[in-house]
Amino acid sequence: MKKVFLFAILTVATLNATFGQESEVPNPVTEQQKDSLVTTAAAEEAIALEKIAQAEKEAEEAKMAAKAAKKEAKEQKKAEKAQKKLDNEAKKTAKLKKSIESKKGDISKSEMKIQSLQTKLEKNKIKGKLSPVDEAKLNEKISKEKTSILKDKEKLRKLKSKL
Repeated sequence: MKKVFLFAILTVATLNATFGQESEVPNPVTEQQKDSLVTTAAAEEAIALEKIAQAEKEAEEAKMAAKAAKKEAKEQKKAEKAQKKLDNEAKKTAKLKKSIESKKGDISKSEMKIQSLQTKLEKNKIKGKLSPVDEAKLNEKISKEKTSILKDKEKLRKLKSKL
């Protein structure tokens, strides 16, 4: 059955191939048709050249726009960097001011502690409650506080010079 079907298809295909061919005779082209073909070809060529020129112009404009955008981005980056620098400077000065206030507080605290230790020493001397060892300990604490005050004053001076 398959063989018969294939044979039928082959015969139909060969008949179509042999009888389906027609011979075409080329039409003679007149002078007028040749001229019109030349003018349309020239017009098409002019249009193509115009499109190429326009595309080049657009490419140049795009290139200039990209260059301008790049320059603008560079300027914006520069401005952002300057702003960031100003912000960092402001933070730095704020931090220095805070440190200065902290040192002033430490100095005043130490001075108050010295005052307290000296009054304690005086009271206990008057009452006679202090042994020589206790008195030496209190004097040592007072001298340590005085040295810490000197160190803090030096640090404060340095901080103020940075400001």
